[in-house]
Amino acid sequence: MHVAANSSLYFPDFLPANMQSGFSWYKDTGIDCVSYEGVRNRGDTTPFATGDAAYYFNPYGAWGSGFMAALFHRINVDEILEIDVLKTDFEHQPAYPTYLYYNPLVMPKSVAIDVGPQPVNLYDAVTKQFIASRVVGKSSFELPADQAALLVLVPANGKITREMSRLLVDGVIVDYDAGADIDRDGGKIALPKTHLSHGRPVTVSSAVAPEHGGEAAVDSDWRTQWIANADQPQWLSVDLEAIYDIDCVKLRWSRSFARAYKVQVSTEGEQWRSVYETDCGDGGLDDLVLAAPTRGRFVRVYCIDAGEADSYALIEFEVYGSKGD
Repeated sequence: MHVAANSSLYFPDFLPANMQSGFSWYKDTGIDCVSYEGVRNRGDTTPFATGDAAYYFNPYGAWGSGFMAALFHRINVDEILEIDVLKTDFEHQPAYPTYLYYNPLVMPKSVAIDVGPQPVNLYDAVTKQFIASRVVGKSSFELPADQAALLVLVPANGKITREMSRLLVDGVIVDYDAGADIDRDGGKIALPKTHLSHGRPVTVSSAVAPEHGGEAAVDSDWRTQWIANADQPQWLSVDLEAIYDIDCVKLRWSRSFARAYKVQVSTEGEQWRSVYETDCGDGGLDDLVLAAPTRGRFVRVYCIDAGEADSYALIEFEVYGSKGD
């Protein structure tokens, strides 16, 4: 808003005759798309558009308004602009669509965003967290009063990795400073609390310590994790407390991951149906979209082999789906 308001001081059609030095030329030609070279003060409060070129206009500088038009977009809230931060960064490294927002108001606002037809996760580089997952088409997010958001639209099925303080998705840097203390074992980046298993009752075969119990895998916090010894098969089961049609399961592994494991679903917690299994797991994020929705109340990961590791360490066990009848 400040940019738009200040830009108006450079163009003749926005100014009265007594506040610009080339009004007669503008009146004779009708050309209003060329800006003045600068704005000076006449008195304490009166701006005066002028310059030192012919008629005081600056054709070499007016091109900047074109860049402004490319960068700034109006959205559903008049007081908030969407800024495409990659639009004029012509030499940038591989990157995902990134947009900057600022809410100058004294109240939070729901900001509309259209992410297109492919599912994406919304990562906010200001708060260092994913604020929404598997978003398609038109959506919205809450922007608090006097706060900014720098949203990166990353592929929903992308593999999340970390290199020191950098956060990457499918090898593309999403945040250069996601936290100096973040390593592959977890960190400050919280996950969105939208998955069905968040905070649900958990049962595990075992855990190496109370602080590494099953609850640590459903708390939406990368700083905690369920850890169990790999000297025998281990499992973690979550009770969704209702019947759901489950269509996606995400496992976020630490350094010690299951090379061979199964994801299983049950309606009563006793008879299990395998909906996914592998013997070549490679850690990181396993984003498993089921071939067809599977009805169940209980979902578990059954770890069979950890390769050369001596334990299984699961940072987060996310379950997605819709309420069953």
